[in-house]
Amino acid sequence: TSNWAEDYFVRTAGVGLVINQTGVARDNSGTVQSQLKAVFERDWTSIHALRLDSEEMKQECLWHREGA
Repeated sequence: TSNWAEDYFVRTAGVGLVINQTGVARDNSGTVQSQLKAVFERDWTSIHALRLDSEEMKQECLWHREGA
């Protein structure tokens, strides 16, 4: 990780989740992995998502306004 702050390790160290589900749920809702992928893709392509290097985002960025 590139985040070497003490707070990062104190609050996140030792946390993990492993899901091994190869079959489809009985109610045809799909696997946990496919549901999470659908949520990610929905948010990634949302009209509310902005490219970090877009002009609109640069105007909102505090660092950009301060010239850092």
